[in-house]
Amino acid sequence: MHPTTTTHAARVRHPLGAILGAWVAALLLTTGAPALAQTSEEAAGTHPMAAVTDMVGTWTGEGWIQRGPDRYTFVSRETVESRLEGEAILIEGRHHDAASGQVTHHALAMITWNDEDERYRFRSYVAGRGDGDFEGRIEDGIFVWGGPMGPGEMRYEITIEGDRWSEVGSFSQDGGETWTPFFGMELERSP
Repeated sequence: MHPTTTTHAARVRHPLGAILGAWVAALLLTTGAPALAQTSEEAAGTHPMAAVTDMVGTWTGEGWIQRGPDRYTFVSRETVESRLEGEAILIEGRHHDAASGQVTHHALAMITWNDEDERYRFRSYVAGRGDGDFEGRIEDGIFVWGGPMGPGEMRYEITIEGDRWSEVGSFSQDGGETWTPFFGMELERSP
């Protein structure tokens, strides 16, 4: 007899086994399977994504950006949400020119953790400018993200201290030896 036929015949002859198996699987799913699927780090709340949850909230404030010889000021609103049960942080930033009120920068980004590479992934989309995929990391409690940009490299450093968000963007043309700030932003968490 063909093995498939035997297996099928066994299932037909013992439907109680199939029903019992489905019942046990359903019971596990409703009483603890999610906990079983978590690593001990995740169960203890020390999954790497826990280190960036301080960003969650609505933030408003001001900032500046250097474009060539000119420095422009803006007002900003960052809306940061935890998604997929903490597996992703979604950030939407809108910057308006401080003088005219026109939108000067509208971006959407997502932070996730990559288990294979053991690093954060910072995927961004900027209206009118395309998208980018960058590496992120935590250095001394500061979230740092960046990568290649044109003839050099950029990096952004986000520091969250209580209800204050400070961010600095810098550029290097010498492989990271020296960094020149081109962006600064100070925000406060809205109640």
